[in-house]
Amino acid sequence: MRLRPTTFLPLLAVLALVPAALLPLLSEPLPRSADGRPHLLRMAALAMSLDNGELWPRFSPDLVYGYGYPLFHYYAPLIYYLGVGLHALGLSFTAALHVIFGLALVLGAWGAWTLAEEWFGSAAGGLAAAAIYAFAPYTLFNLFARGAAPEALATALLPWLLWSLTRALRAPSVIAWLRLALLTAVLFLTHNLSSLAAFAFALAWSGIDGVILIREARSPSPRPASPGRGGRVDPSTDNNRPSATRRLSLATGFLLTGLALSAFFWLPAFLETNLVQVSELTTPATLDFRNYFLTPAQLLAPSFTFDPRLEPPAIPVAFGLPQALLPLLAVLLWRRYVDPAARWRVAALAAMLAGLLFLTTRASLPVWEALGPLRLMQFPWRFLGPATVLAALLAAAAVSVLGPRHPATLSPTHPLPLAWLVALNISLAAALLTLPWTFVTRYPAAELPPNPTLATIRDYEIESGGFGLTSTGEFLPVGVEALPDPPPSGAVERLGTDSLPPSVTVLQFNAARLEAEARFASPQPFDAVFRWFFFPGWRAEIDGLPAEARASGPHGFVTVAVPAGEHTLRVFFDSAATPVRQAGFALSALGALGLAGLLLRSRRPTTKDERRTTTADASSSFVLRPSFFIVFGLGLLIALTRFWADGCANLWCRSRFDGAAVAGAARALDLDFGGALHLIGFDPPPADPLPADQPLRFTLYWSLFEPTADDYSIAAQLWDADGHLVGQQDAWHPGGQPTTRWLAGGYAIDAHTLTPFPGTPPGEYRLMIGAYPAGGAAVDVREASGLPLGRYYEAARVTLAPPTRPPSDAELNPSRALHAALGALDLVGLDGLGGTVHPGEAVPLVLYWRVQSPVPDLRFQFDLVSPTGASLSLASVPIPAGQAVRQPVTLIVPAGAPSGSAEVQVSVRAPDGRRLSGPVALGGLDIVAPERRFDLPEIGSLVGARFGDGLELAGYTLNSEILTPGGRLDVTLVWRALATMSARYAVSAQLLDEQGRLAAQADSEPAHGQRPTTGWLPPEVVVDEHALPVPADAPPGRYRLQVVVYDPRTGARLPALDATGSPIGDNVVLSTITLAP
Repeated sequence: MRLRPTTFLPLLAVLALVPAALLPLLSEPLPRSADGRPHLLRMAALAMSLDNGELWPRFSPDLVYGYGYPLFHYYAPLIYYLGVGLHALGLSFTAALHVIFGLALVLGAWGAWTLAEEWFGSAAGGLAAAAIYAFAPYTLFNLFARGAAPEALATALLPWLLWSLTRALRAPSVIAWLRLALLTAVLFLTHNLSSLAAFAFALAWSGIDGVILIREARSPSPRPASPGRGGRVDPSTDNNRPSATRRLSLATGFLLTGLALSAFFWLPAFLETNLVQVSELTTPATLDFRNYFLTPAQLLAPSFTFDPRLEPPAIPVAFGLPQALLPLLAVLLWRRYVDPAARWRVAALAAMLAGLLFLTTRASLPVWEALGPLRLMQFPWRFLGPATVLAALLAAAAVSVLGPRHPATLSPTHPLPLAWLVALNISLAAALLTLPWTFVTRYPAAELPPNPTLATIRDYEIESGGFGLTSTGEFLPVGVEALPDPPPSGAVERLGTDSLPPSVTVLQFNAARLEAEARFASPQPFDAVFRWFFFPGWRAEIDGLPAEARASGPHGFVTVAVPAGEHTLRVFFDSAATPVRQAGFALSALGALGLAGLLLRSRRPTTKDERRTTTADASSSFVLRPSFFIVFGLGLLIALTRFWADGCANLWCRSRFDGAAVAGAARALDLDFGGALHLIGFDPPPADPLPADQPLRFTLYWSLFEPTADDYSIAAQLWDADGHLVGQQDAWHPGGQPTTRWLAGGYAIDAHTLTPFPGTPPGEYRLMIGAYPAGGAAVDVREASGLPLGRYYEAARVTLAPPTRPPSDAELNPSRALHAALGALDLVGLDGLGGTVHPGEAVPLVLYWRVQSPVPDLRFQFDLVSPTGASLSLASVPIPAGQAVRQPVTLIVPAGAPSGSAEVQVSVRAPDGRRLSGPVALGGLDIVAPERRFDLPEIGSLVGARFGDGLELAGYTLNSEILTPGGRLDVTLVWRALATMSARYAVSAQLLDEQGRLAAQADSEPAHGQRPTTGWLPPEVVVDEHALPVPADAPPGRYRLQVVVYDPRTGARLPALDATGSPIGDNVVLSTITLAP
């Protein structure tokens, strides 16, 4: 094929147009995105395999902590090979990935231009197509928000595949057929899901274009047009070419030949999914397609403002307003297309585009549920990729109507057609609307170096849980039931010696990456376990003869049965060990032989007609004229605008967070959660009463004091007046991103939807907010001054109205059914009771009941009844209004309850205490009373101060009154009970500097939580120890040691009185502590 100088002018125009979109790729580190880091680490993992001579690593021994993972057996690896090649040329892996991102953008825009000009014969239309593609929200979202390099590159190949198909149909030649087959093969090696969709699309389009071609061949009056430039070919000048039907058959055959070429990858990848846990791709709620449909407003979102401090950056998924309007215009201009082929194409493209957009909306849910394989797409908005390609082509069709018949004059000497003016304005509008999608935040270099190492991969797997560098471990072999722990030393000991019988002697052992050899001596048969995950391809030989290798144990390690005696065992991985893999290689070889034969045929002299065809194939109607320089100037203008906007104080990029408060938050806050999270704002739910079965919606705004190694979750809870839980909604990752990935100085918008538990009665409730690290309890909440507020913060009061309908028994869902009559009430069931308890301990109970008519002012009476009939009152609570009610109750075991078994009974009482119905037995408890003391121990200093009416601080003992920074102050408090108490209080020992700032603190219920205040019997004495670690950076000086008693649920402090009974505030000062240098 002879290339003319104009062949690459569209490419040059695209390169002139898109620099603004390429700016994020011109520097390191890698932009923070959903998938960018795994792709970078996969590139590094492939490089490690290639460095060790594994040219096609179907099993990567470096992954999953070193136990191995068949990543590249299932995941299309082309971009990783491309990245490794660029790395070999001297680029860092990060720079190589940036080049691939840029290649995907430019290649896709260039392909959209080329295909648009091919179909509609307009270079101005090609420019519009390139701009609509390059500056599409989804194109940029895929690159910078998702970092989905394989999908982006596969989408970029789609217009080239359609162009190659068109050339094979309309200008058949050896080169056209070769190109079609090779592009198909490359596509299947780029991205699994996208290749399937694109191949199905190409097959469908071959039928559509084939019908158009057949109709043209039968047309009696062909329109003269240059072949391959959107027009038809005159049959009278095309006598040497195959018939239209023959061309369609050949094009389809070469599509299938390309499929065969890549069969060595896709055949095992698709047919051996039964060997791995691929169902994990759709099992987690985070990957359920139902959660990712788009609304029409989301689809058509014209733009947004990028917030660089938001965690994670809120980058919307959208189709785009120009991408929607221009295809609509193309359909409205239906009658303006002179070429019938253009009409057919516009109709087909519009129908396909409508179908793809439909699949992204919730209206298509029945289709997704009916077609099981669709679910593997995971995200319905993935169809926006091919939809963007179709929108670009339809935009070109609309612009092509404004051909030479509609001239416009740019200047007296340089006429510029109206089509070009429209295309340039489309390009400018599309670019300016999508500029926010080109802003990024980046990984810290310490977290993700430009050239990741094996240690970087291991750290990522441990920190993120993305073992095998995949989201859910979907390629774990089926024999792996439980993941082993990461090896402490970082290197896996391949031979499982701990599983060998004591009688086995290991005479020799050597291991490499994918093989090991051991010599054993044993008087009895045994199983030898090698610490690689078993995956078909692992083979074994004993003394040179084949032996069976299998998976064993919960970890699914490679295991071989070894007979008694002295034997040499060798295990190794064979990439082509299964029939499916061998068939894949054979099919690829057949495809390669067929193409090789075609290539040899192409070496014969070409005919005059073929030379004319390939010349037309290489040319473009876009020539070096004023329009080119205007495109260049337009691209420069857009790039300069984007460069100026990098200051992030403009329409495209601006933060709501100024480091202290969030603009637009309904309420500004300044609360410390565990010294890590900072609650800085709150948008409360509506103040109007809400039906109890409807969700509450509210938003929290968080920031970090400094980067944290703990992954915090947020608990949003609804409490009744007594602190009972009546609704909860946890955000595992506030704002949608683990807190370990937040950058200092950023903030997160944490939107919640909380629905009260079914059966919650109407009334006023408290919305409580807490935070807890993974696997831990809720952390302490403090005001900015250090004042403790407990472990939950009351954010709002919420009023619930009766539900829209009473819940059913199934919706109430008690853990134990009762269906016992209690007067007019039917006790449906209960949660709780049973087990061992101590006096003063709270026993949670949830009672479910139903009533047909309103209940008057009555109460539930709960009693603790011993086997002898002795009764102790546990609680008396009002019966709330409602027809089907979930009523939580806390029963406090009386402080004087003796050890032994007892039964909890409930009855209904009138306001005056008369029993109206019952009792009904609910369940039993085993009570264990503590050992008590009533004499004072030896005390270092007497105090005699009181907290409230029930607590006396008799005295305290210190380990020292002189400390050094980094030391510890041990405080032993001695309490005396003056009265029984109905609330459980916590004690806070605090060390404050001379300015009243908190330096150290220790909070707990008395005796490390073992002796709740509700279990004290007057005049019992309780010894309560606290340890206050002094910060190593605490300045020398004098510090005040004080004690506070508070309700941990609300943070409310008890009033303090001195020994004479005079109020002294809410704390008792014990001593002055000197911190020496």
